[in-house]
Amino acid sequence: MKMFTKFAIVFSAATVLFFGTANAAPMKTFDFTFSTANGSGSGSLTATLNTDGTYTAISGGGTEDYLGETSSFSLYVNPNGSSTSTYYFPDGASYYFDNNLYVSSPTKLDEGGLLFLSTATDHNTLNLFYVPAGQYNYLNAALPGIFSDHLPASFTLTEAAVPEPESLALLGVGCFGLGIARRKSRRIPHA
Repeated sequence: MKMFTKFAIVFSAATVLFFGTANAAPMKTFDFTFSTANGSGSGSLTATLNTDGTYTAISGGGTEDYLGETSSFSLYVNPNGSSTSTYYFPDGASYYFDNNLYVSSPTKLDEGGLLFLSTATDHNTLNLFYVPAGQYNYLNAALPGIFSDHLPASFTLTEAAVPEPESLALLGVGCFGLGIARRKSRRIPHA
Protein backbone atom coordinates (compact mmCIF):
# COMPACT_ATOMS: atom_id res chain seq x y z
CA MET A 1 0.00 0.00 0.00
CA LYS A 2 2.90 2.34 0.72
CA MET A 3 4.15 1.83 -2.84
CA PHE A 4 0.71 2.77 -4.21
CA THR A 5 0.65 5.96 -2.09
CA LYS A 6 4.13 6.97 -3.23
CA PHE A 7 3.19 6.35 -6.85
CA ALA A 8 -0.01 8.39 -6.50
CA ILE A 9 1.92 11.33 -5.05
CA VAL A 10 4.55 11.18 -7.80
CA PHE A 11 1.86 10.82 -10.50
CA SER A 12 -0.08 13.80 -9.12
CA ALA A 13 3.04 15.98 -8.96
CA ALA A 14 4.02 15.02 -12.50
CA THR A 15 0.52 15.83 -13.74
CA VAL A 16 0.66 19.29 -12.15
CA LEU A 17 4.12 19.93 -13.62
CA PHE A 18 3.07 18.72 -17.08
CA PHE A 19 -0.29 20.45 -17.33
CA GLY A 20 0.65 23.53 -15.31
CA THR A 21 -1.45 25.32 -12.76
CA ALA A 22 -4.85 26.91 -13.25
CA ASN A 23 -3.30 30.38 -13.00
CA ALA A 24 -0.91 29.91 -15.93
CA ALA A 25 -1.85 31.63 -19.20
CA PRO A 26 -3.07 29.06 -21.74
CA MET A 27 -0.48 28.42 -24.44
CA LYS A 28 -0.82 27.00 -27.94
CA THR A 29 1.59 25.92 -30.62
CA PHE A 30 1.06 27.03 -34.21
CA ASP A 31 2.69 25.95 -37.46
CA PHE A 32 3.08 28.44 -40.29
CA THR A 33 4.24 28.66 -43.90
CA PHE A 34 4.84 31.63 -46.16
CA SER A 35 5.96 32.28 -49.72
CA THR A 36 6.90 35.26 -51.89
CA ALA A 37 8.22 35.70 -55.42
CA ASN A 38 11.74 35.31 -54.04
CA GLY A 39 11.35 32.40 -51.66
CA SER A 40 9.40 30.51 -49.06
CA GLY A 41 9.66 29.35 -45.48
CA SER A 42 8.00 27.53 -42.62
CA GLY A 43 8.22 27.19 -38.87
CA SER A 44 6.37 26.98 -35.59
CA LEU A 45 5.41 29.36 -32.80
CA THR A 46 4.48 29.01 -29.15
CA ALA A 47 2.00 31.69 -28.05
CA THR A 48 0.17 32.76 -24.90
CA LEU A 49 -3.50 33.74 -24.76
CA ASN A 50 -4.30 37.45 -24.25
CA THR A 51 -7.42 38.74 -22.48
CA ASP A 52 -8.93 39.91 -25.81
CA GLY A 53 -8.76 36.40 -27.33
CA THR A 54 -5.66 37.01 -29.42
CA TYR A 55 -2.36 35.22 -28.86
CA THR A 56 1.13 36.69 -28.56
CA ALA A 57 3.98 34.56 -29.90
CA ILE A 58 6.69 34.16 -27.24
CA SER A 59 9.06 31.75 -28.98
CA GLY A 60 9.55 30.00 -32.27
CA GLY A 61 11.38 30.02 -35.53
CA GLY A 62 11.92 28.11 -38.72
CA THR A 63 13.78 28.02 -42.01
CA GLU A 64 13.47 29.83 -45.31
CA ASP A 65 14.82 29.42 -48.81
CA TYR A 66 15.34 32.96 -50.07
CA LEU A 67 16.95 33.68 -53.46
CA GLY A 68 18.52 30.22 -53.37
CA GLU A 69 20.01 30.55 -49.88
CA THR A 70 18.63 28.46 -47.04
CA SER A 71 18.78 30.03 -43.61
CA SER A 72 17.15 29.73 -40.24
CA PHE A 73 15.36 32.40 -38.27
CA SER A 74 14.10 32.81 -34.72
CA LEU A 75 11.33 34.95 -33.27
CA TYR A 76 12.40 38.29 -31.83
CA VAL A 77 10.48 38.37 -28.54
CA ASN A 78 8.31 41.44 -28.06
CA PRO A 79 9.50 43.25 -24.90
CA ASN A 80 6.08 44.96 -24.53
CA GLY A 81 3.94 41.82 -24.48
CA SER A 82 1.01 42.25 -26.88
CA SER A 83 1.57 45.99 -27.41
CA THR A 84 3.35 47.27 -30.50
CA SER A 85 7.12 47.49 -30.15
CA THR A 86 9.87 48.93 -32.28
CA TYR A 87 13.02 47.09 -33.22
CA TYR A 88 15.90 49.43 -34.10
CA PHE A 89 18.86 48.57 -36.30
CA PRO A 90 22.27 50.02 -35.55
CA ASP A 91 21.94 52.27 -38.63
CA GLY A 92 18.67 53.78 -37.33
CA ALA A 93 16.18 51.78 -39.44
CA SER A 94 13.25 50.35 -37.48
CA TYR A 95 10.40 47.82 -37.51
CA TYR A 96 7.04 48.08 -35.78
CA PHE A 97 5.81 44.68 -34.64
CA ASP A 98 3.66 43.03 -31.98
CA ASN A 99 3.94 39.24 -32.65
CA ASN A 100 0.14 38.95 -32.23
CA LEU A 101 -1.93 36.18 -33.78
CA TYR A 102 -5.68 36.25 -34.43
CA VAL A 103 -6.97 32.70 -34.23
CA SER A 104 -10.56 33.44 -35.16
CA SER A 105 -11.61 32.40 -38.66
CA PRO A 106 -9.69 33.08 -40.75
CA THR A 107 -6.59 32.75 -38.61
CA LYS A 108 -4.19 35.58 -39.36
CA LEU A 109 -1.44 37.86 -38.15
CA ASP A 110 -1.97 41.32 -36.76
CA GLU A 111 -0.91 44.42 -38.72
CA GLY A 112 2.24 44.61 -36.58
CA GLY A 113 3.15 41.10 -37.61
CA LEU A 114 5.89 38.72 -36.60
CA LEU A 115 9.51 39.81 -36.37
CA PHE A 116 12.29 37.27 -36.87
CA LEU A 117 16.08 37.50 -36.75
CA SER A 118 17.65 35.58 -39.60
CA THR A 119 21.00 33.89 -40.04
CA ALA A 120 21.10 34.74 -43.76
CA THR A 121 24.17 36.58 -45.00
CA ASP A 122 22.28 39.04 -47.23
CA HIS A 123 19.74 40.19 -44.63
CA ASN A 124 19.43 39.91 -40.89
CA THR A 125 15.74 40.45 -40.11
CA LEU A 126 12.42 39.48 -41.64
CA ASN A 127 8.91 40.66 -40.85
CA LEU A 128 5.62 39.03 -41.86
CA PHE A 129 2.53 41.16 -41.40
CA TYR A 130 -1.05 41.72 -42.54
CA VAL A 131 -2.19 44.97 -44.12
CA PRO A 132 -5.75 46.40 -44.00
CA ALA A 133 -6.29 45.64 -47.70
CA GLY A 134 -6.19 41.92 -46.81
CA GLN A 135 -2.71 41.15 -48.13
CA TYR A 136 0.19 39.60 -46.30
CA ASN A 137 3.55 41.26 -46.72
CA TYR A 138 7.09 40.01 -46.34
CA LEU A 139 9.76 42.55 -45.52
CA ASN A 140 13.39 41.76 -44.96
CA ALA A 141 15.94 44.27 -43.83
CA ALA A 142 19.41 44.32 -45.23
CA LEU A 143 22.61 44.63 -43.44
CA PRO A 144 23.20 48.34 -44.05
CA GLY A 145 23.61 49.13 -47.75
CA ILE A 146 23.47 45.54 -49.04
CA PHE A 147 19.95 44.39 -49.88
CA SER A 148 16.31 44.68 -48.87
CA ASP A 149 13.03 43.31 -50.19
CA HIS A 150 9.36 44.17 -49.58
CA LEU A 151 7.01 41.73 -51.31
CA PRO A 152 3.41 40.51 -51.19
CA ALA A 153 3.30 37.14 -49.48
CA SER A 154 1.01 34.21 -48.89
CA PHE A 155 0.82 33.09 -45.28
CA THR A 156 -0.90 30.21 -43.49
CA LEU A 157 -1.14 29.66 -39.76
CA THR A 158 -2.58 26.48 -38.28
CA GLU A 159 -2.84 25.20 -34.74
CA ALA A 160 -0.36 22.38 -34.22
CA ALA A 161 -1.83 19.02 -33.32
CA VAL A 162 -1.10 18.24 -29.67
CA PRO A 163 -2.52 15.50 -27.46
CA GLU A 164 -5.54 16.58 -25.46
CA PRO A 165 -5.15 16.51 -21.65
CA GLU A 166 -7.90 13.88 -21.35
CA SER A 167 -6.03 11.54 -23.71
CA LEU A 168 -2.80 11.97 -21.78
CA ALA A 169 -4.61 11.37 -18.49
CA LEU A 170 -6.11 8.14 -19.87
CA LEU A 171 -2.67 7.06 -21.03
CA GLY A 172 -1.31 7.71 -17.53
CA VAL A 173 -4.10 5.72 -15.89
CA GLY A 174 -3.52 2.86 -18.36
CA CYS A 175 0.21 2.79 -17.57
CA PHE A 176 -0.60 2.84 -13.86
CA GLY A 177 -2.96 -0.12 -14.29
CA LEU A 178 -0.35 -2.08 -16.24
CA GLY A 179 2.20 -1.39 -13.48
CA ILE A 180 -0.18 -2.72 -10.80
CA ALA A 181 -1.00 -5.81 -12.88
CA ARG A 182 2.69 -6.52 -13.44
CA ARG A 183 3.44 -6.11 -9.75
CA LYS A 184 0.67 -8.55 -8.82
CA SER A 185 1.83 -11.10 -11.40
CA ARG A 186 5.29 -11.13 -9.79
CA ARG A 187 3.78 -12.17 -6.45
CA ILE A 188 2.04 -15.26 -7.88
CA PRO A 189 4.27 -18.30 -7.28
CA HIS A 190 4.86 -20.38 -10.39
CA ALA A 191 4.50 -24.15 -10.18
